[in-house]
Amino acid sequence: MDLGTSLGEAALAVLERAECVVIVVPPEIAAMTDARRALAVFRDILNVRDNRVELVLNQRVPHPPLDRAAVESILGRKMSVSVGFDDSRPEDATLAGGLVLVRDPNSLVSRGATDLARVILASLKMDG
Repeated sequence: MDLGTSLGEAALAVLERAECVVIVVPPEIAAMTDARRALAVFRDILNVRDNRVELVLNQRVPHPPLDRAAVESILGRKMSVSVGFDDSRPEDATLAGGLVLVRDPNSLVSRGATDLARVILASLKMDG
């Protein structure tokens, strides 16, 4: 469920019940503050254990200002998955009325989505 950036009552209810929380982070300096705050809120206020949170690095541009190592250092956490820049493939699939995963299964976004699915499944099996 995409909760967006707001933590309203419905979002809090979902987070409380979620077995796995995925935070998608672009490798941009401005996003680091928001991601650090979100991680702190999940951990310190909502009592979401770190092993229930998966971080995804979403490279939306070909030459991001921060690399994976820098993002991991700033956040103090390893990225579970990195989704590489995939040019216009996601938008092309959307405009064609489909999903990039179906339209181009070998694209970077498709591979990132598949990797994330594997991470979530493994996380659920370890907790279950």
